[in-house]
Amino acid sequence: MLATELLHHEWWWPVVTYLTSGATALAVLVVLAVLAGVWLPRRRRTPR
Repeated sequence: MLATELLHHEWWWPVVTYLTSGATALAVLVVLAVLAGVWLPRRRRTPR
């Protein structure tokens, strides 16, 4: 009974891994965007 239930509920495992990987990728993109938003204006303001 337990094995069949585990096999039946096995479909959500790839979904969970996909969501977590997507969340980490989104977090990396957000961090990069914040760093760019902080770094680029500061770099643009300094006259060459």
